[in-house]
Amino acid sequence: MAELSRFFDSTPDDDREYTADEFAEYFRRLLTNGIFNGGTNLKVEADGNNIETYINQGFGWLEGYLYKIQDEPFYLQHDLPHNELDRIDRIVLRLDTSLEVRSINAVVLKGTPATSPKVPALTRENNIYELSLAQVKIEAGKSYIEAYQVTDERLNNDVCGLVNSLIQADTTEIFNQFQQWYEAKTASHEGQWEDWYNEHILQFEQQWNDWFADATTEYDNNWNNWFSNTESDWNAWFQGTKDDWNAWFEDQKGQAYVTGKVLKERIQPIEYELEEANTIINGGLKLSDGVFEGGLEPSFATANYIGLSSGNAIIGGLPYYYEENNISHDVSGVRDGKMYRYVVQLDLITGNIEVVKKEEHGKYPPLIRNTEVYELSIATVEPDPDQFIAYKLTDTRQDETVCGFVKPLNKNLPGPEEVKHGSK
Repeated sequence: MAELSRFFDSTPDDDREYTADEFAEYFRRLLTNGIFNGGTNLKVEADGNNIETYINQGFGWLEGYLYKIQDEPFYLQHDLPHNELDRIDRIVLRLDTSLEVRSINAVVLKGTPATSPKVPALTRENNIYELSLAQVKIEAGKSYIEAYQVTDERLNNDVCGLVNSLIQADTTEIFNQFQQWYEAKTASHEGQWEDWYNEHILQFEQQWNDWFADATTEYDNNWNNWFSNTESDWNAWFQGTKDDWNAWFEDQKGQAYVTGKVLKERIQPIEYELEEANTIINGGLKLSDGVFEGGLEPSFATANYIGLSSGNAIIGGLPYYYEENNISHDVSGVRDGKMYRYVVQLDLITGNIEVVKKEEHGKYPPLIRNTEVYELSIATVEPDPDQFIAYKLTDTRQDETVCGFVKPLNKNLPGPEEVKHGSK
């Protein structure tokens, strides 16, 4: 069997060269695998804002090789969660002594989503040796990691542990004893708290019920007394006011009788005159909806405007008078493909009547005739194919499908003459 001894200086006649693995083998005889010290040394944590974890600064020792994070924490990205199933990832330090790698790196061992997810196994064979720093539970559908999802494994000798001499303390047993003590104390305190709470909540409820009963009884008595006094005062005031009102009303009623008799004598002749005038003006005449001939006539004003003449219309049986007032209507939008329709519009809810310009792109705006709005079409405006004329104006007043001229519905009576008055 060959003898080996290390490490010695070289001489000109005898080179003594050693590999990195021979140095690592030397240190493997002295120190165990794990992390140096405890505290936050290589501790895994999460910010709670994203799907990342980070490893704090510190030192680790794997099979005689040193690992170090310095200056700032080292961040690791986890894959996105499954929509319905949890999984458990593991943060490990991986020693790879293959010629292609020859390094120690922190990596995420991704777990498999499952109803009861399992922790990914560590690899410790051939050129690979892994230490686990922490488990990270990736919850279904949750795209960020909080502190409670990280389980520290640095003190577990089976997967990591503290760097020590080969005569080492078993931190796993220490951890298990602490965990048992902690759980026992927690259960004891929870039981004491529950006993204290049950005892004191009953006392509080009884004190509250006693106070409430006394307070509401006193309040009820005060309320009843106040209401009785207020009711008496109200009844007295109301009766006095009622008596005063009745006296005043009887007095006014007598005066009104005298005044009414006088007014009737004065108004009755006027009523007779109005009735006679109404008969002369209307003569029982019924008119169709439409515009009066010669009124609201559309015309060219300028290259971008049209005009409407003053005139009368009947719409929904109601009279309407439009006054021009030298107003021109802008139709320059025809250059961009717009088409216009001018209508007399009756709002059947408010009774308002007005001339309205309607516009749409590429087609004529439709007439509205429903339970809320009724319209008569006066004119339409569209782009003219003749390049020298901006628009084409069409008079629609005579078209009885959209407007028509006013005419008597009583065939035996003459048509009405236009009267220039009415609402605008």
